[in-house]
Amino acid sequence: MIKLNAKQYLWTSAWCVPFFAFVYGYTNWRAKSARQTFSFVFDWELDTPFIPWMILPYVSLNILLFTPIYFTNPGEIRRLGRAAALATLIGGAFFYMLPAPIAFVRPADVPGWNFFYDIVWGLDGVNNTLPSMHIALATLTVCLLWKWLSTAWRGFYVAWMALIFVAVIFTWQHHIMDVVAGFAVGLLSHFVVKLPGDANTFSRDI
Repeated sequence: MIKLNAKQYLWTSAWCVPFFAFVYGYTNWRAKSARQTFSFVFDWELDTPFIPWMILPYVSLNILLFTPIYFTNPGEIRRLGRAAALATLIGGAFFYMLPAPIAFVRPADVPGWNFFYDIVWGLDGVNNTLPSMHIALATLTVCLLWKWLSTAWRGFYVAWMALIFVAVIFTWQHHIMDVVAGFAVGLLSHFVVKLPGDANTFSRDI
């Protein structure tokens, strides 16, 4: 089953990841030269402390996204890919119409953590913040896994997701409204995209 799931996961990733990279990358680039930008930040959020080690739960999303291979089936993985594509389209529409750069002034140096921040900030200028796609994808993944998990595993995944929610704020990647919007986009995409007809059969249909 793991082998079959891995095949479907790789096939889904082969189209889903480039699609996300194009939509997010284009809108992020476009926002750099936007004549008008928007802000969805509360004034008190500017006092949010920067917590360097929070980069670890932040980047742990990359591990979280792999876990459906072990808990679900090929059909559910196809569903995750389609839902992620829908979330990307919704997020891209917001980014295109309402470019909202990050309000924090990032530190030039993060001693002990520069390796992680150089990668994250090098790839993500954060010229678009609402909705947080980090939160949308985390929400999608946990929603997909939910029915497959025992009570103990559910508790573990809820705690993991909550840590990611907090991490995007304390790494100065996002603001409160970005998190709320990302959570809403994740939930909407999960419930709109239905399970494919044959959930147990490997297929290259996207």
